[in-house]
Amino acid sequence: MTDTAPSLLNRSLLPAPWTLSLRVVGIGIVGGLLYGLLGIFSYTLPHSQDVTIRPAIAVLVFLGIRFGPIAGGLVGIIGNPIVDLLQGSSVWTYWDWHLANALVGVIAGLAAYYLKPASSTRGGIVRLSIISIVALVFGFGLTFLDLLRGEGGNSWWAGSYLPTVAWSLVVCLPLVPVLESGWRPVLPFDSARDVPPAPVPTSD
Repeated sequence: MTDTAPSLLNRSLLPAPWTLSLRVVGIGIVGGLLYGLLGIFSYTLPHSQDVTIRPAIAVLVFLGIRFGPIAGGLVGIIGNPIVDLLQGSSVWTYWDWHLANALVGVIAGLAAYYLKPASSTRGGIVRLSIISIVALVFGFGLTFLDLLRGEGGNSWWAGSYLPTVAWSLVVCLPLVPVLESGWRPVLPFDSARDVPPAPVPTSD
């Protein structure tokens, strides 16, 4: 990632929040399917309330950052139910976690747009880390709705919320900058908007 390449160091290269288009919706749907499929590569933590280490959470945060809150929200609300289905759970059992995943993507998109741009590559990595922390801490806070399903407050806090946020940060802090640095080869359909056209050669 360099200061001259399209990156999160320049806010003007990010979509305006709440920009709704077929492209944004398409990215959200495809990203949700990707998140759901990659989510099967998870490990359930012992002595927790079905909390898993899920490397795919970095995909959710990254897509929210890069493509905005609508795309990020769609990735979470589509992807998390797919993970539950593939792991043998009912879609409706952990409905609040679907909403929480969507909120993570929404907050990531909003924070990426409104947080002051960095002036260096190192600052850009710190910026990505801050966005990840804010998105995960506040997004997964919505899982307090577990209390409506009869879970005790201490059980939710220590057995669900804190482990989820902590292990998601362990995954996102290194992986989100990696995804950002390599997003153009993976998402070529987006690079056309950011890369200036090549100069047309002229004959002498």
